[in-house]
Amino acid sequence: MLTNNRWDYHRLHRTDPTHAGIVTFTDDRDEAAIVRRVHARLAAAGDPAGQLIRVTKAG
Repeated sequence: MLTNNRWDYHRLHRTDPTHAGIVTFTDDRDEAAIVRRVHARLAAAGDPAGQLIRVTKAG
């Protein structure tokens, strides 16, 4: 799941961490930068199952 609805999905992860993986990101007008950051974090994370991967403007 890729979403910028951070609060609801962070809560979902805390409640039930047996999911296929959640990637949340902070809003950024530079969409290409978001894509690069998400790609980099997913590549570094390996199997996302059960993970909450947070992508922010800072990296």
